[in-house]
Amino acid sequence: MSMGNQYSITVSDESEAILRELKEKGWKISQMFDVAIKTLGAQALMHLHGVHRRSDQLLNQMDEELSE
Repeated sequence: MSMGNQYSITVSDESEAILRELKEKGWKISQMFDVAIKTLGAQALMHLHGVHRRSDQLLNQMDEELSE
């Protein structure tokens, strides 16, 4: 298994908390990203991103409606 490619990424506060927990437990973060990406694949990652964006939109819309 080659791990020669490096990426610099920005993550949300929620993701940072998860990554910090993994690191504290001794896991290598690069390996966590690698296995998640390989397991899910491009199509699933794109689908998850779309679902997450839509759920955020719906939650924001509900918050706006409740505050009116």
